[in-house]
This record gives sequence, C-alpha cells and structure tokens, in this order.
Amino acid sequence: MKANILLSLALWLLPTFQLPAQNDLPMPGLAPYVEVVVASDKIWLLPEETPLKEMKAQVLQSNGKVVLEKAFHSSQEGWWIDISALPQGQYQLVLSSGQREYFEKHPRKRTI
Repeated sequence: MKANILLSLALWLLPTFQLPAQNDLPMPGLAPYVEVVVASDKIWLLPEETPLKEMKAQVLQSNGKVVLEKAFHSSQEGWWIDISALPQGQYQLVLSSGQREYFEKHPRKRTI
C-alpha cells in the first residue's frame, strides 16, 4: 500500500521537475532577441546574447524607403546607429533576424 502511494506521488511530481541540461539548449532557428533603445540621436541595440554571425539593421521611413543601413559583428563593442541626421517622422527598424521595431523621431528639445 505504501509503495503504491509513493509510486503515485513520484509519478505525479515527475513532470514538475525540470532538468537544467534540457532547459539550457537554444531552440534551433531562433535568433536572439535584441532590446532596442531609441534616444534622440542614437538607437542602441542590446542583444540578449551576441550573435556569432553579423546582424544587419535597416532604418526605413514610413513609406518603406531605406534611409540607413548598418552591419554589426560579434567583435564590436557598442551596437548603435546614429539617427541625428534624420528629420522628424515615423520610422521602422528592421533587423536581419526578422525583428521589427517602430519609433518616432522628434526634434531635440534644447534647454539652457
């Protein structure tokens, strides 16, 4: 009787245990997520993990025209795009991983 209860309890709890070796494996085909921080004059790209290959980024206007392009490599220290020369408006950042981010460029407010 006790053996049956213990066996039932073990089988009931077994799915709740997660093995670290299984959870640390990356999913094939998925690119790492890149956090995008838009400032008034730069876009900072902060990847979860540094990709082994190069990652390309394009900034598109709202009509789909490419206005900036930049490639990033794993050996680079800072991943950022200078957008200070862009006029105000709505833009889209497209990464080679397929990730898309939308942002709006506002004129810089200057205070003295």
